[in-house]
Amino acid sequence: MPLTIGSRLGRYEILSAIGEGGMGQVYRARDTRLGRTVAIKILNTSLAMDPSFGKRFENEARTLSRIAHPNICVLHDVDLGDPSYLVLEYLEGEALDQRIERGPLLFEDVRRIGAEICRALDTAHKAGIVHRDLKPANVMLTRTGAKLLDFGIAVEQRGHTAANLTTAVALTLPGSVIGTPAYIAPEQLQGIAADARSDIFALGAVLYEAATGRRAFPGDTPAAIGAAILSSDPPAPSTRRPELPAGFDALVAGCLARNPDERWQSAHDVGRQLDALTPRTGTQARAAPGRSWVLAGTIAAVAVAASSAAAAWTWRAPAPLAGAPTVAFKIVLPSGTTMTDTVEGNAIALSPDGLQLAWVGEDANTTTRIWIRSLAQLEARPVPGTEGATSLFWSPDSHSIAFFAKGSLQRLDVQGSGALVICPVTRGQGYTGTWGADGRILFAPIQGQTIYSVSTGGGIPQPAFAINAAAGERRVGWPWFLPDGRSVLYLVFDTADTRRLMLARPNQPPQRVTDIPTEAQFVDAGYLVFGRSGSLLARRFDPVSGQMSGDPVQLASGVEMFPPTGWGGFTASRSGSIAFLSGAADAHLAWIDPDGRVTGYLGVPGNYLDVALGSGNDSVLATRMDNGTGVYDIWSVDIARGTETRVTSGPSTNITALMSPLGTSMFFARTAGGAPELMRRDIPTGAETQLVPGNRFQEPLAITRDGATLVFLQRGERGDWDIFTVPTQPGRPSSPLLATTFNEVDGRLSPDDGAIAFTSDETGHNEIYVAPFPRASPKLRLSAGGGRLPRWTGAHTLMFLADDGHVMRVEVTSDPSLHASTLATAFAQPLKLPWRDFLALPGGRLLAIVPDAVAQNPLTVVTTAVR
Repeated sequence: MPLTIGSRLGRYEILSAIGEGGMGQVYRARDTRLGRTVAIKILNTSLAMDPSFGKRFENEARTLSRIAHPNICVLHDVDLGDPSYLVLEYLEGEALDQRIERGPLLFEDVRRIGAEICRALDTAHKAGIVHRDLKPANVMLTRTGAKLLDFGIAVEQRGHTAANLTTAVALTLPGSVIGTPAYIAPEQLQGIAADARSDIFALGAVLYEAATGRRAFPGDTPAAIGAAILSSDPPAPSTRRPELPAGFDALVAGCLARNPDERWQSAHDVGRQLDALTPRTGTQARAAPGRSWVLAGTIAAVAVAASSAAAAWTWRAPAPLAGAPTVAFKIVLPSGTTMTDTVEGNAIALSPDGLQLAWVGEDANTTTRIWIRSLAQLEARPVPGTEGATSLFWSPDSHSIAFFAKGSLQRLDVQGSGALVICPVTRGQGYTGTWGADGRILFAPIQGQTIYSVSTGGGIPQPAFAINAAAGERRVGWPWFLPDGRSVLYLVFDTADTRRLMLARPNQPPQRVTDIPTEAQFVDAGYLVFGRSGSLLARRFDPVSGQMSGDPVQLASGVEMFPPTGWGGFTASRSGSIAFLSGAADAHLAWIDPDGRVTGYLGVPGNYLDVALGSGNDSVLATRMDNGTGVYDIWSVDIARGTETRVTSGPSTNITALMSPLGTSMFFARTAGGAPELMRRDIPTGAETQLVPGNRFQEPLAITRDGATLVFLQRGERGDWDIFTVPTQPGRPSSPLLATTFNEVDGRLSPDDGAIAFTSDETGHNEIYVAPFPRASPKLRLSAGGGRLPRWTGAHTLMFLADDGHVMRVEVTSDPSLHASTLATAFAQPLKLPWRDFLALPGGRLLAIVPDAVAQNPLTVVTTAVR
């Protein structure tokens, strides 16, 4: 029953009633012992008799006791007797819902309040707490900032980490939907347990309402609101208030994605994006009409709304190609870092003025970030806020960079602070991009069929170019703006695995320039720079006519490149400087003795990707680039003689071969303009068939002893990697073996087929696991500080490469249950050069792909190589 003014609860004197909610009353009171004003929340007596409500009340007390933050209401005391009550920080101010009733907030206030809510949520999520009822009424605006209230229906997450909040334990009745209808995430409406991403959805709805004065999902009844949440997207906030920045539209859309995997994954990241946003002012308040590139059915016609002033761009005739570079030097990477190993994006980029080099580097903890070095200085500096970056490119003025990280395209001023999210992208997928002088960015997923256009200020990406499937086109990518900021070069991949360089100009249909193996970049001296067969070449190019002329001139040899994806391993500035990665013939098949030392070599040196045991244990199958064509193929190397036989031949790239136990079939991956796809070759007849349909990246991993089942890797629609099995006879469906929201790669079966070892990044970086086969559950983590390349070297012996350079050994048994011994180092010293792959041959010999010393320092810069 209600308390009277002047009555007491213990040492707390009731001063006045503040309000009443569904679970009880709230009073302003005085703490007679400490002389401070507090708020007391009392659970209704009738509800206290219900164990579920009592549990929720107790839960709020326990929850608040575990988290402390300036933007979370403080819990001072608790009494779970009769009556049950909480003693909370007394807040003077106004609830956010009351403020919104007077109209939308100024964007600066939205940005500030939103960032404060994000900091509060981030603290709760890192403690394993999901709020589940975030709404404007639970945000109090005070003189010291926003305060997050009412954790009464929060849930605790089991096995939580800061980076991985997934499984929630509901403290309510099974199947019940808890929360306020307009802010409930779709998964909650569908009866799926809430997690941190459910709070992100509610956060997006709160931000939307604060900025526009309207609910993101209106409705007269809870059912109508729920239907809107499950089936429709609200109008972009800027359509209701044009002064809102486009980046805010993208941020809110990323919060309100119906699929939790497609949302922003942490309140911390949302808060950083809010901090980086600035309102539009003056003429920026309303965006200018976009120069959208419209695709009419195919890539045959491009319509561009362009001004006559922009069309007046002229181009000067090219100067002669330099006979010798001005300066050439190696870039020494910061201590403890390596170049990111990727062939699916721009991991190195020279600024257009040629004065700065940026690259994606990885530290000992496998954290990737962008580093920038001025070519006039010796030291490189890390760029804060770029953690998780995979690919990058510069703005035309060399002042900013754009990059892909953690499921979004972002940009930042290299001399400023804070990255701004431009738009969400699929996590796990490789991307390439280019920044135009007209304020547009073009970007493309590496395995995609569309190039997208988006404003540098943020927004919803729109298709710019797409494949013409009827003409045999399978992929399109690697866009590159020419200096006018509107004309674009890009690659089209077809079913014959040919790469056509195309030029798209305003008001003209795209035209074919030439066929080249890799991406192409333009320098102002009038040349296209591209790669072929390990050589970096430059050839004259007139961007007005779209014609090339003269013979290609070699700029560098021994350049790393990967034609299957179009990656060239280089970057060119408009000023004519270039940087490239060395390694076109940089590895050996090396014999390794019991002490870890190289004792000899097998076959010839080359650009090797992988190695596996061949038929009859007397040969190995290795993937190596043909330096004459630049195409990867599979070679069989005789162990006794060292002679080799080519097993596959271009024009398509063929990689990663496995032989069936009886030697009657070979399984490998082939690219034919698209992603590598699983193929089966019948050895007696030579007939080849596709094993698993679909244009997804696939790669064989292991075969069971009876030859009936193939274990293979496949990239999912969300960009993550999973492990599947499929019968080795064509026409049979595949089945997921290890398929989660994390990346599971590099699976290897034990010799008795009792266990599968694999690499997973569920902890935030790659670790080695082993699981029973074919159940794949429960799994057992083997590594403690990162690892890769798990390989069975005996009946129960597993070896892998630890991140600190040591080769580790562990004994694993699976009968009657999974058991692993204590980890031990296989060799006394860490490897001087990390192996790319290795395997054990009968008799215990190890064969490894060992890179040359150039791999330790692969990045070379040549200033004014083209002028």
